[in-house]
Amino acid sequence: MKIDQSKLEKYLPGPPVNCKLFIDKLKSCDRQELHELLKSITIWHIETCVLYDWIDVLDLFDSILEEACIQSGTWMLNLDILHFTTLLIEHSYSRHIYNSIEYLIILLQSSDLNIVCGVLSLLYVSSRRSNFITRLKIDKKQGLIYRLGFLAETWGGRENGFDLVRCCSIQNSSNFPEYAINFHFPYAITSESISKQIDILNVHMVGSNASSVMEMILDEHKLSEDKQIKLFTNLLYSVAIEETNNILYDGLIEELVEILNIQNPILTDIKVSALETLTSMVYLKNTIKYLSYLEEIIKVTQINSYHGFLPTFVREYDNNDRFPQSLSIELLSFLYHLAKDEKSGQALVNCDIAQSFIKIINYYDESQDFLVLVTRAIHIIDLITRLDMTSFQTNNGLQIFINRFQYEITQCKKEQPFIIDISDINQETTSTTIDIQSPISSISQSKCYHQRIALLKSILNYFKKSFTEPEMFKITHNIMNDSLLNSFKHIISNVQYYG
Repeated sequence: MKIDQSKLEKYLPGPPVNCKLFIDKLKSCDRQELHELLKSITIWHIETCVLYDWIDVLDLFDSILEEACIQSGTWMLNLDILHFTTLLIEHSYSRHIYNSIEYLIILLQSSDLNIVCGVLSLLYVSSRRSNFITRLKIDKKQGLIYRLGFLAETWGGRENGFDLVRCCSIQNSSNFPEYAINFHFPYAITSESISKQIDILNVHMVGSNASSVMEMILDEHKLSEDKQIKLFTNLLYSVAIEETNNILYDGLIEELVEILNIQNPILTDIKVSALETLTSMVYLKNTIKYLSYLEEIIKVTQINSYHGFLPTFVREYDNNDRFPQSLSIELLSFLYHLAKDEKSGQALVNCDIAQSFIKIINYYDESQDFLVLVTRAIHIIDLITRLDMTSFQTNNGLQIFINRFQYEITQCKKEQPFIIDISDINQETTSTTIDIQSPISSISQSKCYHQRIALLKSILNYFKKSFTEPEMFKITHNIMNDSLLNSFKHIISNVQYYG
């Protein structure tokens, strides 16, 4: 459903220049051009914005999603729209105005598992650190939770010899266990007080997709709407050679961690999803339902030990520049949430993982995408050093932070060289005469790359904390040299550039 702008709060500021240019470009595209443009966007390069600025684009996407729900078949553009919308909402404010939820609910029943995964990713980002789902109308919220509940059901599980690792490792469908490809769906007819069962052998070979098999079944069996939804969800897994049972079963966390250890680049998206699931469990640690999972995650990931699985995995990441960006970001996100908790944060201190993050900060990659990883590494260091500073000081962490800060300022100076020159200070009147070397009109109107701004802010926040620590006083007194002061001066001289 398109966004009803009459019900929105009055929003006056316009979008940043780069946002407006890209929005106008999206609005001017035909369907094929839109597909090509969105397909090329894998990392967000536009600065963080307000979702109000994107209403016209979201309404355009809403129309396309509506068409996809009404028309039969799979539309290739859906995935591009879902992925871009996920990136947009993740890097914007006021996400509550997004209003295409009814189409997302319908697309959760798509025969294409890629579309289902795309919708789940969008819902995950929308609900993270927001009340997006809780603000939904009751009928939409119940419909969403109902379908998510069925999707959350898993295949046979470890007790049936078909855990996540085996499911991801088998390349040939002939090697799957028989129960995984034979479909059985028991149901009851309440009015007649009788029970029946739908049985289909080799279900993945019966129809072209889950929808076609569903139509065949409904020709013979009359099911209520709720049972139809459950039946279709079960079919969706079975046609993909999977079976259903219960979610969050004993051993799930261990299976998720084992997936990370599989050496197969094809499984990157699955590894990312595994880390997202673990991150969600850590994030929800304060709820009764997930209280025990944090301790199990600490145990299974072995983060208390230097040679444990997760510390070793992180060190492998440090030494492997071929780690996919999506996996790198989600790994650091998982570690950030672990560091926020006192118990798991102390475990990270015990395994001396700070050294790995310092290496990330001290690695100077020319790509702008790498700035995201450096920023997240700084956030984790900030949390860990609140518990213990030893490893940070041993690895010369503060000097590495300063070097990184000065390096990023040097990059900014290439775009914006202007610096205020304080040429004379009259000590008697304590007045300062400022000689501006370059006329204001000649100052570049460019803006600092938004991710570099986030990185600089993270370092400055850490400086602010470190410089007030008694144990750091002697160190900070020695490092306040002219070079660092000149970096601060450049920021003060170019307030608009740095935003």
